[in-house]
Amino acid sequence: MTPEQNARLARVGPGTPAGEMLRRYGWPVWFSELVADKPVPVRLLGENLVLFRNAEGSVGLLDRRCPHRGASLERGRVEADGLRCCYHGWKFAAGWAKPRSRSRFRGPEWRAERRPAG
Repeated sequence: MTPEQNARLARVGPGTPAGEMLRRYGWPVWFSELVADKPVPVRLLGENLVLFRNAEGSVGLLDRRCPHRGASLERGRVEADGLRCCYHGWKFAAGWAKPRSRSRFRGPEWRAERRPAG
């Protein structure tokens, strides 16, 4: 196997062939009973994420950086229906969010997709 072929198969970051394939499947990231009232930092497939459980019991997995100004959502406040950014107060619903496209904001635009919590 050439070094180029090895890199193509071994790299799992965003935009790589192996990374795109692996993102089609569910991955265990944390023990459910340990997700409590504080956001938990998680690194999965080369991406920095934050995991939280809101007061309703729904689990959320978001990019660790707020799309507005890049503040760490790891320092966010868990509320009844989502996670609130500590910097400007943007609230993110429980679910799974990934970048969609550039918009009028300084960061990428985000949409939440529901994924089953295991």
